[in-house]
Amino acid sequence: MSDQEVTLDEFVEDNENGWSEKKLRNLLKKEEAGVWGDEPNDSGVKVLRATNYAKNTIDLNDVAIRDVPESKKDSKRLAEGDIILERSGGSAEQPVGRVLFFDLEGEYYHGNFLRQLRPDATKINLRYLYYILDYDYRRGHTKPLQTNTTNIRNLQYSSYLNQNIPSPPLPEQRKIATVLYTVDRAIAKSEEIRDRIYRVKQGVLQDVLAEGIQDHDLTEAKLGPKSVTFPEKWEITTLGDVSTKMRNGFVGTATPHYSDKDDAVPYLQSFNVRENRVENRKEMEQVNLSFHKDNPKTQIKAGDLLTVQSGHIGTSCVVPPEYDGANCHALIITRVQDDKVNPHFVSQFLNSKIGEDLIKSITVGTTVDHLNVKEFKNMRFPLPPLSEQNSIVSILSDFDKRIQKEEFVTERLQRLKRGLLQDLLSGTVRTTNTNIEVPDKIAQHG
Repeated sequence: MSDQEVTLDEFVEDNENGWSEKKLRNLLKKEEAGVWGDEPNDSGVKVLRATNYAKNTIDLNDVAIRDVPESKKDSKRLAEGDIILERSGGSAEQPVGRVLFFDLEGEYYHGNFLRQLRPDATKINLRYLYYILDYDYRRGHTKPLQTNTTNIRNLQYSSYLNQNIPSPPLPEQRKIATVLYTVDRAIAKSEEIRDRIYRVKQGVLQDVLAEGIQDHDLTEAKLGPKSVTFPEKWEITTLGDVSTKMRNGFVGTATPHYSDKDDAVPYLQSFNVRENRVENRKEMEQVNLSFHKDNPKTQIKAGDLLTVQSGHIGTSCVVPPEYDGANCHALIITRVQDDKVNPHFVSQFLNSKIGEDLIKSITVGTTVDHLNVKEFKNMRFPLPPLSEQNSIVSILSDFDKRIQKEEFVTERLQRLKRGLLQDLLSGTVRTTNTNIEVPDKIAQHG
């Protein structure tokens, strides 16, 4: 058999556009189980785990250091272009089968629950294959291949390797991978800008909470478990002392009556509350008017402070005008005295490092952590004069607007990528006659 010939198993079908389908197993040069090794004594090597999976990148915040036997290093070491498959793990919300494209410098290995796939660059472009496998995972194609034993989800590996991979000619694969890689880089850049603005804001927030924005003599007081420095003229108060209402959102046993009718009312829940804003870009639940009227105590007004009770505990925002009169669930509603308090200042404080530490000190729970309304009501915090609160809010709001603008850019790019994945990987949109310059980063991998 010549080098140009393929077996029947490798070649499934050619279509009129020059695309074929090939079994994944026949596109690989090698595949290796993971390795864990022992606890390191003096030194060790970096081993990636499921916790290192992030969207289109490898999260290096928590890389395990292990002592891998010398006899296994040659076969188990990851090389640039390898695809790392999550073979075991997952959860009900996160099916097993995630993939990463390995492009790091240095010596890395993959853990026991992962599988190393090394594609054959003479048969398929490595990044193109990664995008195919990642796209299939996000469409739920690995769900039917899961088995669930002792609360661990396992991928039916043989079936996974037996899946058909759409394979256009290599030049077209390179162009497809280039387009998607370019969008990924733009997304990463936008996220990097957002993170940088956020870090600067957190530094400014820490400074203004400790020193104010006027010339102040400073003092110190113990708030919760820690001592906090703040301007001497600021008063120490509690949310209960400066609010006219504080209670948790609907937590009764009755099932909310969801509705999509014109008179339905928005129903805010913990996932809708983000730092200093309501997350409304995803579809928000709505309840019918009857349920809303039957639960007047959990109706919210513009200017109310909402704080998450469980999950991202303590995350707070202020209800914007468009959600005036909405209803909510499992959120603490705080209506402050507007002649004394700017609710946006309290929201900024609660989302700060100082506020986060205070919230942790009053969080209760045995199996599920929970923020108790009574404890929250009595939590002490420093409060500037209203005029200084307003000035602080104005400074911090500028950062929030820039952060949100960058998040909109990221979301727009992610929508673009989803559309491109559908069009390019299905062959609906062809790159054959397009002038796309393929970078070495793509071309060197097939």
